Amino acid sequence: GSKPQLQSLNIYELSCEVIAYIANRLPKQSGITLTCSGEKNARIPGDWVLLRWAMENIMKNAVDAIGLVNGKIEVFISINENGILLDIRDTGKGINRADWKNIFRPGYSSKRRGWGLGLSLTQRIIEEIHRGGIRVLRSKQGETVFRLNFLK
Repeated sequence: GSKPQLQSLNIYELSCEVIAYIANRLPKQSGITLTCSGEKNARIPGDWVLLRWAMENIMKNAVDAIGLVNGKIEVFISINENGILLDIRDTGKGINRADWKNIFRPGYSSKRRGWGLGLSLTQRIIEEIHRGGIRVLRSKQGETVFRLNFLK
Protein backbone atom coordinates (compact mmCIF):
# COMPACT_ATOMS: atom_id res chain seq x y z
CA GLY A 1 0.00 0.00 0.00
CA SER A 2 0.90 3.62 0.28
CA LYS A 3 3.61 4.77 2.64
CA PRO A 4 2.10 5.74 6.02
CA GLN A 5 2.56 9.29 7.24
CA LEU A 6 3.93 9.18 10.77
CA GLN A 7 2.77 11.97 13.05
CA SER A 8 3.34 12.63 16.73
CA LEU A 9 0.67 10.72 18.64
CA ASN A 10 -0.17 10.13 22.27
CA ILE A 11 0.18 6.37 22.78
CA TYR A 12 -1.79 6.54 26.05
CA GLU A 13 -4.80 8.10 24.30
CA LEU A 14 -4.56 5.53 21.53
CA SER A 15 -4.41 2.69 24.06
CA CYS A 16 -7.46 4.01 25.93
CA GLU A 17 -9.38 4.27 22.65
CA VAL A 18 -8.61 0.65 21.78
CA ILE A 19 -9.61 -0.51 25.27
CA ALA A 20 -12.95 1.31 24.98
CA TYR A 21 -13.51 -0.25 21.55
CA ILE A 22 -12.80 -3.78 22.82
CA ALA A 23 -14.84 -3.28 26.02
CA ASN A 24 -17.89 -2.19 24.01
CA ARG A 25 -17.72 -5.34 21.92
CA LEU A 26 -17.32 -7.93 24.67
CA PRO A 27 -20.20 -10.38 25.09
CA LYS A 28 -22.60 -9.42 27.89
CA GLN A 29 -21.68 -12.55 29.85
CA SER A 30 -17.96 -11.72 29.71
CA GLY A 31 -16.21 -11.08 33.01
CA ILE A 32 -13.21 -9.36 31.42
CA THR A 33 -12.08 -5.98 32.73
CA LEU A 34 -9.82 -3.71 30.71
CA THR A 35 -7.57 -0.97 32.07
CA CYS A 36 -4.98 1.51 30.83
CA SER A 37 -2.41 3.14 33.08
CA GLY A 38 1.03 4.68 33.14
CA GLU A 39 2.55 7.66 31.36
CA LYS A 40 -0.31 9.79 30.06
CA ASN A 41 1.89 12.06 27.93
CA ALA A 42 3.99 9.44 26.11
CA ARG A 43 4.30 10.45 22.45
CA ILE A 44 5.74 8.55 19.52
CA PRO A 45 5.91 9.16 15.77
CA GLY A 46 3.23 6.87 14.41
CA ASP A 47 0.27 6.11 12.22
CA TRP A 48 -2.86 6.14 14.42
CA VAL A 49 -4.89 3.75 12.24
CA LEU A 50 -2.17 1.13 11.86
CA LEU A 51 -1.13 1.16 15.51
CA ARG A 52 -4.76 0.99 16.58
CA TRP A 53 -5.28 -2.06 14.40
CA ALA A 54 -2.12 -3.73 15.78
CA MET A 55 -3.20 -3.14 19.40
CA GLU A 56 -6.75 -4.31 18.65
CA ASN A 57 -5.32 -7.53 17.27
CA ILE A 58 -3.26 -8.21 20.40
CA MET A 59 -6.24 -7.44 22.65
CA LYS A 60 -8.66 -9.56 20.61
CA ASN A 61 -6.21 -12.45 20.95
CA ALA A 62 -6.15 -11.79 24.71
CA VAL A 63 -9.96 -11.91 24.83
CA ASP A 64 -9.84 -15.27 23.02
CA ALA A 65 -7.19 -16.56 25.47
CA ILE A 66 -9.30 -15.55 28.48
CA GLY A 67 -12.65 -16.75 27.16
CA LEU A 68 -15.86 -15.89 28.97
CA VAL A 69 -14.43 -16.34 32.47
CA ASN A 70 -13.39 -13.46 34.71
CA GLY A 71 -10.13 -12.00 33.52
CA LYS A 72 -8.14 -8.85 32.94
CA ILE A 73 -6.44 -7.09 30.08
CA GLU A 74 -4.15 -4.28 31.19
CA VAL A 75 -2.12 -1.80 29.17
CA PHE A 76 0.74 -0.12 31.01
CA ILE A 77 2.85 2.61 29.38
CA SER A 78 6.26 3.64 30.68
CA ILE A 79 9.21 5.68 29.50
CA ASN A 80 12.85 4.74 29.89
CA GLU A 81 16.13 6.04 28.48
CA ASN A 82 15.59 4.11 25.22
CA GLY A 83 12.02 5.17 24.52
CA ILE A 84 8.43 4.20 25.23
CA LEU A 85 7.43 0.79 26.54
CA LEU A 86 3.89 -0.48 26.18
CA ASP A 87 3.05 -3.69 28.04
CA ILE A 88 -0.19 -5.50 27.25
CA ARG A 89 -0.94 -8.06 29.96
CA ASP A 90 -3.75 -10.59 30.04
CA THR A 91 -4.84 -13.34 32.41
CA GLY A 92 -5.52 -15.92 29.69
CA LYS A 93 -4.28 -19.44 29.08
CA GLY A 94 -0.73 -18.43 28.17
CA ILE A 95 1.56 -19.26 25.26
CA ASN A 96 3.94 -22.23 25.32
CA ARG A 97 7.56 -21.06 25.43
CA ALA A 98 8.35 -23.06 22.26
CA ASP A 99 5.75 -21.00 20.36
CA TRP A 100 6.95 -17.51 21.37
CA LYS A 101 8.75 -17.04 18.05
CA ASN A 102 6.24 -19.05 15.99
CA ILE A 103 3.30 -16.80 16.84
CA PHE A 104 4.76 -14.08 14.60
CA ARG A 105 5.16 -16.44 11.61
CA PRO A 106 2.55 -15.97 8.87
CA GLY A 107 0.13 -18.88 8.85
CA TYR A 108 0.81 -19.99 12.45
CA SER A 109 -2.27 -20.20 14.64
CA SER A 110 -3.23 -22.01 17.81
CA LYS A 111 -6.91 -21.38 17.05
CA ARG A 112 -9.26 -23.67 15.13
CA ARG A 113 -10.38 -20.75 13.02
CA GLY A 114 -8.28 -17.98 11.63
CA TRP A 115 -5.48 -17.69 9.14
CA GLY A 116 -2.57 -16.93 11.44
CA LEU A 117 -1.90 -13.52 9.94
CA GLY A 118 -2.80 -11.16 12.80
CA LEU A 119 0.42 -11.24 14.81
CA SER A 120 2.65 -11.35 11.74
CA LEU A 121 0.97 -8.18 10.43
CA THR A 122 1.12 -6.65 13.91
CA GLN A 123 4.86 -7.33 14.00
CA ARG A 124 5.34 -5.71 10.58
CA ILE A 125 3.37 -2.62 11.66
CA ILE A 126 5.41 -2.25 14.85
CA GLU A 127 8.85 -3.11 13.49
CA GLU A 128 8.93 -2.09 9.84
CA ILE A 129 6.68 0.97 9.84
CA HIS A 130 7.27 2.29 13.37
CA ARG A 131 10.84 1.03 13.86
CA GLY A 132 9.85 -0.46 17.19
CA GLY A 133 9.83 -3.93 18.62
CA ILE A 134 7.32 -6.51 19.83
CA ARG A 135 7.96 -9.65 21.82
CA VAL A 136 6.47 -11.94 24.41
CA LEU A 137 7.97 -10.68 27.66
CA ARG A 138 6.60 -13.59 29.71
CA SER A 139 3.81 -16.11 29.46
CA LYS A 140 2.33 -18.87 31.58
CA GLN A 141 -1.16 -19.99 32.53
CA GLY A 142 -2.88 -16.90 33.93
CA GLU A 143 -0.45 -14.27 32.62
CA THR A 144 0.91 -13.25 29.24
CA VAL A 145 2.70 -9.97 28.64
CA PHE A 146 3.46 -8.59 25.19
CA ARG A 147 6.00 -5.76 25.23
CA LEU A 148 6.00 -3.15 22.49
CA ASN A 149 8.84 -0.66 22.44
CA PHE A 150 9.13 2.56 20.44
CA LEU A 151 11.77 5.24 20.09
CA LYS A 152 10.74 8.66 21.37
